[in-house]
Amino acid sequence: MEFKSKFLLTQYCCISNLVALIVALTYYMAMVFMRRTIVSNKVMSLLQSSQVALSITQLLEKLKEDGLQPNRSTVYRILDKLVEKGVVSLLAVNNAPTYFEWSDKKGHHHHFFCYECKTLFCLSRCHVETLGVDLKKLLPNQHFKITAHDFNLYGVCPPCAK
Repeated sequence: MEFKSKFLLTQYCCISNLVALIVALTYYMAMVFMRRTIVSNKVMSLLQSSQVALSITQLLEKLKEDGLQPNRSTVYRILDKLVEKGVVSLLAVNNAPTYFEWSDKKGHHHHFFCYECKTLFCLSRCHVETLGVDLKKLLPNQHFKITAHDFNLYGVCPPCAK
């Protein structure tokens, strides 16, 4: 993949295409700075195209569907490198495995975890910010300073609820 300045100016002059450019450049940078293998390329592709965050087990299942059967440790090493480079986010969920998602997909957002199918769904945005919740009111006193927040919902998704 090669980006030339003339190409960038003509193809990405619209603001709406800026997100596509950022995702493409992030993917390109991840490819440049890590060893390129069939498995690492496929892991990045799976995470980038997924509408939900994926666990290591889900990633291994999808790789197997594509005829790839890497060791779990190989996939963990790839994910560690991608997390270290900031290309992939690591998501911790209560009483569940760790999940991974492509970092530039949606910006700051939260998740819904289905206890039945073990799927971690991305919510469309940060509802704490959207609803104007004043998190400072939840603190023990005014001397605490919030630097970030994390918010997950837990329950059963519609297909599992049937």
